[in-house]
Amino acid sequence: MEIKRPNHRPNKELTTNKQLKDQFYTIDEVSDILKVHHTTIRRAIKDNRLKAFKIGKKWLIKKEDIQKLGDV
Repeated sequence: MEIKRPNHRPNKELTTNKQLKDQFYTIDEVSDILKVHHTTIRRAIKDNRLKAFKIGKKWLIKKEDIQKLGDV
């Protein structure tokens, strides 16, 4: 009989310092800035129109890349 153990490593919220927060945004923050739905941002990432990278479960987008997307 297999004994199931509870997960001893619960997911923690990704903490970032202020300097990092000034340089990178999450998908929800970008959607608020550009006033579009978060699905639109996800689609732009998938279509390679917006550069982003994933850390854990969180997508991060550079501030400069948001400005480039807004210029198009």
